[in-house]
Amino acid sequence: MMNKFRRISFFINPYTIGLLSVVWLFQSCQKIRFVIDKTEKIEGSYQNSNSVFGSGPTFKITSSSGMIVYDEKSVKATNLGNGTIRISIDGVRSKYKIPHELDTVKVQEKIDSKWKKQDEFQNNVSKFKSAVSAVLVLDISSSIGDNIDNVKQYAKDFITEIYNANQNSEIAVIMFSKNVAASSFYKYANRQQLINFIDNNKNYEDRTTLYEACNQGITLLNANNNNKVKAEIIFTDGGDNNTDNPETVLKAIQASTISRYAIGVDGTDFDKQALKDICTEDNWVKARNYDNLKKVFKEVSYLVSNVYRIEYDRSDQTLENAIDIRFKVKFKN
Repeated sequence: MMNKFRRISFFINPYTIGLLSVVWLFQSCQKIRFVIDKTEKIEGSYQNSNSVFGSGPTFKITSSSGMIVYDEKSVKATNLGNGTIRISIDGVRSKYKIPHELDTVKVQEKIDSKWKKQDEFQNNVSKFKSAVSAVLVLDISSSIGDNIDNVKQYAKDFITEIYNANQNSEIAVIMFSKNVAASSFYKYANRQQLINFIDNNKNYEDRTTLYEACNQGITLLNANNNNKVKAEIIFTDGGDNNTDNPETVLKAIQASTISRYAIGVDGTDFDKQALKDICTEDNWVKARNYDNLKKVFKEVSYLVSNVYRIEYDRSDQTLENAIDIRFKVKFKN
């Protein structure tokens, strides 16, 4: 094998090597710019009609870029009065694995088959961090050992990050080992009750009822209608070994459309497949150790909280035909 490498290098002179290096570097930079700086697009059809077939404004999304997500049920056009229609989209976030904040939103309307910026309405484009309903599911089984206090602290730091993004967010915590215990949802004003729930739970038993705990979190979120954006975040150091009818419960978890993020930590009980089974869209991550777990919790909190509501106000003019509207969304590095 070494002889083959020597023969190849004999025919490539230093100039060629340098040129190839430059080409490789350029291509790498191009790739990075494409992934990090790409502007994503959401396009839709807007109508405001007073015909006998229906009245009032409507907005329906017709296409979007592959690396942007939004909540389909939140898309709407509302007559605010005073000659203003508000088009709003909630749950807008980047699908990039690196957490990104939304940087800019520009709006264009299609006129004579060309996309044109509406200067008069451009100042009426707004973006806000969405309020989130989140359930944090924590493994506190005995296998975590002396690291349990750190896990609890990382969980409390995670909660703080979510509240800092939007104080209208609400969070519930589920803690499990052999048994499963769930809190209620709490907003920022009552966050201390959530902290107390974490501190006071000492159910450090030698079983891992992972699937049941995940399923209870989904049930809590399904019953909660306060926020459009919902997420479940699960930490475990291993796989399930105590849920009754585990295959049936796992299928119920996987059938849910709620976004689920799974966090594991490397060790003797680490189970990569268990994380992949319970998360959505391959949203799982492994911490190298419990020191690294602090950083992982923080990064996942950014993924969960970097979700936005976009609003665009335009005139309430009556239209004979629907018009196309495009949102050009760019995320920060």
